[in-house]
Amino acid sequence: MRALLIALVFLTAATALRGVEVETVTLAGRVVDSRMIVHRKVRSALFYLRLKVEVDQVDSGHVLLRGSRTIEVRCWQEIDGTGQYREGHRSIPADGASFSAVLVAHPEGFFEPAGEDAMVLADAATARTFPILTKAPSTTGVVIGGIIGLLVLAGAGWMRYRNRGPKDRSWSAVEPVDGD
Repeated sequence: MRALLIALVFLTAATALRGVEVETVTLAGRVVDSRMIVHRKVRSALFYLRLKVEVDQVDSGHVLLRGSRTIEVRCWQEIDGTGQYREGHRSIPADGASFSAVLVAHPEGFFEPAGEDAMVLADAATARTFPILTKAPSTTGVVIGGIIGLLVLAGAGWMRYRNRGPKDRSWSAVEPVDGD
């Protein structure tokens, strides 16, 4: 009984370690259109891209394309403050560029490169270039300066008008005039 239990545990652990197999598509295509979203970080910038790709040739994974001639490929790249590559997908094709790639199909209907170097540009194709982004201006200094300015104005107003309260006067404090 104990040997059966150990064998059962071993078999379930082996299937869990193997995981879900990833379905890939190997194809050649051309970028028709693209959209880019930029997320600034402290010392770098993340560029998220959605490429609309016209498929020219499919080497494997015909079933995953479901007969579509255009697909959406999502990729990203992180660039540091000097414009150097840090991580992400390399050699992202520019608009109109031809390339070949190994792509992973997602259930949501888009594709993603299988690895960093999963996209290979054609001979005459150009890679996408990313702008060098300057550091975003900080609003923290503006807020702190505004608070300090308001405190200075409130303190100056208090100093100016602190002794200007109503005077305690009574009618009995008035001295009689000589001649009455």
